[in-house]
Amino acid sequence: MVKNIQFSKDFPIAMVTAYDAPTARLAESVQMDIILVGDSLGPNMLGYDSVNQVTVADICHHTAAVRRGAPHTHIMADLPWEAVESNSPTVAAQAAAAIIASGADSIKVEIEHGRVELLTKIVSKGIPVCAHVGYTPQSPDLAVTVQGKDFNRACEIIELARISEMSGAFMILMELIPAELAQLITDQSSLPTIGIGAGPHCTGQVQVIYDITGFSSRLFRHAKLFADSATPMKIAFSEYRHEVHARTFPTSENCSTMNQELLERISVWSKINE
Repeated sequence: MVKNIQFSKDFPIAMVTAYDAPTARLAESVQMDIILVGDSLGPNMLGYDSVNQVTVADICHHTAAVRRGAPHTHIMADLPWEAVESNSPTVAAQAAAAIIASGADSIKVEIEHGRVELLTKIVSKGIPVCAHVGYTPQSPDLAVTVQGKDFNRACEIIELARISEMSGAFMILMELIPAELAQLITDQSSLPTIGIGAGPHCTGQVQVIYDITGFSSRLFRHAKLFADSATPMKIAFSEYRHEVHARTFPTSENCSTMNQELLERISVWSKINE
């Protein structure tokens, strides 16, 4: 049983990314099933050009913040490329342990050929692992496109999902694959599956917080704008700037005042001690 909740194929799972305590607090307030501290925090929050610039230290730092904001929610965190590219199961397991120590309940590992041993080693340390198959953003040579639309890649993804399950994964996340392929994997697996751009037949879904709240530069096909939070924030910024420039904010209602007698004493002291 994974900490906080026992996940199964019998109940839909809602997962969303969060990278800071206030966002995590909001997610927990609506009883989000899982919060993902994804390496998407690199381009989305840290200004990195690629998810592969995210370090273990970055993931640990943001996982700790999310845990402080959501003490009762299952937190999953990505194993970053820094640990994956070492191709060392020992290094990967050490990184995973550090991320767990920072507050995560489970680790998500992007699985391609040659990486299954990383999953096996992490699981052997008693750490729950979610296997990520399909489009794996950390893969430098993989095009940003739907995976599994041809026979060979589809069979490869099915095989990677099967191997991940046999190696001890507790969940499978599928990104950017055809809905039919996702359904096939879901039907054949005993594990709950999470989709992002993988259609409606998965056990649950995950979305990047900025893609569903209006902060992303464009609306991706696999996402939906559930609420435009960026526009009212932009309006608030604009109004704030305008009132500061116009000197209409702050007013006496936005500050505290001092007793006149005390002010006079302090003024005299200040002049003497110039």
